[in-house]
Amino acid sequence: MNEKILIFLKNRSNLFFPRIMTQVCRDENSKFYGCFDRNWWHYKIRDFPSIILQQGSYSIYIASKLKRNQIFTREIKDLAKAGCIFWNNRVNKYGSFEEYYPYERGYAPLAFSTLSICKLINEKVIEIENIKKGIEKAAFQLLKRYEKEAMNQQIAGLAALTYINYIDPQTLESSKYDNLLNKVLNQQHKDGWFNEYDGPDIGYLSVSLDCFWDIYDITKNHRVYSAITKITDYITYVVNTLKENFSIFNSRNSNYILPYGLFKSYMDKNQNKKSIKEAVETLFLKEIDEYHFFDSMDDRYLCHYLGQSLFRCLELLETK
Repeated sequence: MNEKILIFLKNRSNLFFPRIMTQVCRDENSKFYGCFDRNWWHYKIRDFPSIILQQGSYSIYIASKLKRNQIFTREIKDLAKAGCIFWNNRVNKYGSFEEYYPYERGYAPLAFSTLSICKLINEKVIEIENIKKGIEKAAFQLLKRYEKEAMNQQIAGLAALTYINYIDPQTLESSKYDNLLNKVLNQQHKDGWFNEYDGPDIGYLSVSLDCFWDIYDITKNHRVYSAITKITDYITYVVNTLKENFSIFNSRNSNYILPYGLFKSYMDKNQNKKSIKEAVETLFLKEIDEYHFFDSMDDRYLCHYLGQSLFRCLELLETK
């Protein structure tokens, strides 16, 4: 992989990490300790904390594992643990997963926040017993609901259930999980994409790719690996064909692509390295100060999946 790409990614990481840290309440004596919605705990301009932003707990933890940030690992681990506890308290008190509306019961905040919290359990940042009630409520909703319009959200929910099934098998009925996994995999278009409101969107498809790698790393399911290959081939084909104009054909007008899944595919010996390398160079071979689609992402999305995908990508490259 081109060294300039690594330099570019490190540069953006160095800019994004402190921005995410400004979003979280770091006062150990505050009842808001670990909350990532600054508009709620600090500015008081929201009536409720957006639970989807608790993904930031996993983002900062992964960032702290990078070589440049390892001096902060212990403090960040404590803060990430506080983020898990805050998540659990909100879930158990209100039973809802909010993003934009109070008591919203939104699928996206349910799926993505639970996935991040489960990853932190898997990383031994917090013991599942400390937040088990929240995990059980999340698992119940994830098994009960199905998001068919925005499949990246459903795939994130499936990834969360995969982690729950791995770290606490008694929480799920294996047959229900297997049925859901097969149902999701059957939704893949023959060209490799999953539906995003009546069409393909490679921005959200890159979110799905990150999540499918999470599922495969745990299950080693050959059908999941096949889905990963098809997704990677589709994303790289579109990028290599349209270059930087890929967003104009996206069904949901996303203008970004997450890096982790693509780099993970590139490092896999059975993937099409030549095609992935060309796409990655189109997307990430930039000068340090050159404008990039990363720069249009606000702090909320850095707390969402973009920040953690970038940090995980760098961790992958540092440990290869």
